[in-house]
Amino acid sequence: MYKFKTLTIFLFTFYFSMGVSKYIQILWFEKNDSVFNFSLSYSAMAVAGSFSFLLGKKVNQLSIKKGIFIFIPLYMAGMLLRIFPQPFFIPIISGAVSGIGAATVLLITRTWIAALIADHPEISSKLISSKAIISQIAMISTTFLSGQALYFLGESSASYISLLIMAPILLFGVSSEE
Repeated sequence: MYKFKTLTIFLFTFYFSMGVSKYIQILWFEKNDSVFNFSLSYSAMAVAGSFSFLLGKKVNQLSIKKGIFIFIPLYMAGMLLRIFPQPFFIPIISGAVSGIGAATVLLITRTWIAALIADHPEISSKLISSKAIISQIAMISTTFLSGQALYFLGESSASYISLLIMAPILLFGVSSEE
């Protein structure tokens, strides 16, 4: 059961960190009159993420632990670049790096789930549905807690930047556990 607990904690933290970063980024970019750069960042993220399948064979050759060790820091680097809403090329780089990192981590978690299903076929539907439920709970929690954090911390630049830095640090904490 430890492997299921580890997966659950990892998935919740991954989606929670992703949500905090995404929610705060749009507000931060809006505060800095850079919403167009936000759209460039997320477009780059989508394009880069869609090409992550090209890494699929290489990722499948890695152990789950090694894959997480490589691609979580990549995603974290992209998340940290979200601090800079300008000039336009930094959000594009942030989006591209984040897109590759996040999409590849999602591929790794699918491999992780597939491995657990292979070892425990009797709980396959539970594992698959749990992933969807965990992501939804994390994202709902993110919206509420990020908004509350900004309310209580105030909408200063330091608050936004602190939250944008906190998201990858949280992700680093859970990736070092795996």
